[in-house]
Amino acid sequence: MSKIFRIHTWLFICVLLITTLLSSCSTLEGFFTTPTPVPTDIPQPTDIPPTTDYSVPVDDANVVNPIAADESSLQRGEEIYKTGCIDCHGDEGRGDGLAAARLNPKPSDFRAEHVKDLSDGELFYIITYGIDDSSMQPMGFFDEEKRWHLVNYLRTFQE
Repeated sequence: MSKIFRIHTWLFICVLLITTLLSSCSTLEGFFTTPTPVPTDIPQPTDIPPTTDYSVPVDDANVVNPIAADESSLQRGEEIYKTGCIDCHGDEGRGDGLAAARLNPKPSDFRAEHVKDLSDGELFYIITYGIDDSSMQPMGFFDEEKRWHLVNYLRTFQE
């Protein structure tokens, strides 16, 4: 056999093998196309309103804030707010922080009536333990004094 014949034979076998492999694929349709757009009828985070049922135990709801809401406390509360709350609740406590768009349900607006009606003890409890079935996570990693300063600062959104 000549060298050219052997090369042609190997070439033929390779082409035959590639053709067989490609024909065994059910389809390549969609493999090289752009992805299907995301449906627009999927519920968005704004579709579920913020939680208004906090279920705080009565004993905890009746706890009185031991820290006066003076200028020093409000400054400390603001610092804590900026490190742990602003991303979700926003600069003005409206529940419109940068992370809020991805949350479902949306974070509470601290100016809303249902938040104004909460006692300091209820706010403290919510900050400490979070809210079930929401994006409000427990903030118990802040020590107790810091959480009370935060309660004082949250009240400034309601003025």
